Amino acid sequence: MKTAVLLVCLAYVMAAILSLCASAPSWRPQGRFGKRTIPDRLPQTEESSLPDFGFSHLPALPLELFYNPRDLVHSGFRPRLCSVSGVEGYPPCVESHSDRKMKNLLDDLFGL
Repeated sequence: MKTAVLLVCLAYVMAAILSLCASAPSWRPQGRFGKRTIPDRLPQTEESSLPDFGFSHLPALPLELFYNPRDLVHSGFRPRLCSVSGVEGYPPCVESHSDRKMKNLLDDLFGL
């Protein structure tokens, strides 16, 4: 009698394990991930008709993209943007003496 009860219990345990393993997962994603907007919903402007090369269409870039605002407040650091290639509307970047010295060392090292 003991073996019969043991076999029945074992059969129930095996049935429970197999039913859990063989069933489909209960979690299903809700909605579509990465939904795209319908082009007709957005107004067609000159900017949106241009190809998107990953550049910002904003006239100014937010400071928060580059710096943590909390760190800026505590350090007192106020970044100034400048242009190395001479972009109009930005002051030219001025190299410091140590920057020129480092550039010369790197040029000598790499033979540039």
